[in-house]
Amino acid sequence: MTEIIDIEQLWKTLASKYDISKITGIRFESKGRVSISEYFWDRSFDEKIRLQSYNSFIFNINRVMRLFEDFISVEPIITEREELWINLNYQVFSETILILLISSLEEYLADTFKILANEIQINNINSEVLLKFIKKYNLYDNALVLSLEKNNFQFPLADILPLRLNFQNKDFLKINYSVIDIDLPSIDYVLWGKIFSKDEDSYIQTRHRLVHEGSKEFLEIKRCFSREYIKKAILDIIEYVYKIEYHISSKLPPENQDL
Repeated sequence: MTEIIDIEQLWKTLASKYDISKITGIRFESKGRVSISEYFWDRSFDEKIRLQSYNSFIFNINRVMRLFEDFISVEPIITEREELWINLNYQVFSETILILLISSLEEYLADTFKILANEIQINNINSEVLLKFIKKYNLYDNALVLSLEKNNFQFPLADILPLRLNFQNKDFLKINYSVIDIDLPSIDYVLWGKIFSKDEDSYIQTRHRLVHEGSKEFLEIKRCFSREYIKKAILDIIEYVYKIEYHISSKLPPENQDL
């Protein structure tokens, strides 16, 4: 039986619960730059501070939702020459949505970390946590050179960061955020497990299998055929990001509201 999904009700849920409104277009400015409508950038939730990374996440979720709107109208199975065939459009939509959804999460986590890393001084970070982070990325030279140049440790964490940070592996992710005093698993243990577990059923592992194994893996992951599974994945990712955002905004002082 084909699942029936009320897309308008889903949009209403995103707007009322997570402050994610539907974006109708992107305005081109001079020199080819683009910008989002003013209302998109200016809205806030519960009078809390919103990081710019959450605004970008809203935009990315709009991209996911536009694909989802088309996806729910496609039949998974088609009949050709009196035989049942998997509809390639259905497969492409479901794979693309899952991949883009997890990429949106990773982009949010990376951008949020970098924003906060600019605000946190090295000397204010727990030394044990900082050393674990430095060891994980082999940043001894970066930290030593800067401390010698400045003759102290009063400089932002961002100054010693490597060009690339790992936001896919949950062990790296926990260490990354622990250095900015955020315990990601404790924000929601259930969602943390559903998203980042090393079990092959987690969202991040499902994305990994689809990216690296392609169509062969899609046929093995039967849940990808379910519209309800895709919808649930979208809501789970949004819920977790919203909780991170709310947690961070409740900790930030008023002077940091423009981050």
